[in-house]
Amino acid sequence: MGYDLIWRVVKNIPWAKVVQSTPLIVELVARAKDRLKSPTGEEQLEHLTLLADQVQALEKEKARLATEVKEKSAQLELLSNQLRQVTARAATLTVIAAVSAVVAVSALLALALR
Repeated sequence: MGYDLIWRVVKNIPWAKVVQSTPLIVELVARAKDRLKSPTGEEQLEHLTLLADQVQALEKEKARLATEVKEKSAQLELLSNQLRQVTARAATLTVIAAVSAVVAVSALLALALR
């Protein structure tokens, strides 16, 4: 009786669909096997070496950027000082122009009232 049950189950399996899906099933099994496979010592060492190289490259880039930031900060400080000087000179010239205008108007009034 046990064999009859097994035979009925096997007989009712759609074998055409199973055969059609075999490449897909084989690919899925291979993918799962690759995911579950633990890396070998060489693969781990290679991965760590790659990570170390990337970290070293990032550290170099960080140092380069830090140097550039310092240079740009110094340039901005210099420009800020120059801008303050130009602003002070402009204010001085404005005061001088105002005083000149007052003196010129006073001189014209003095000449006109004589």
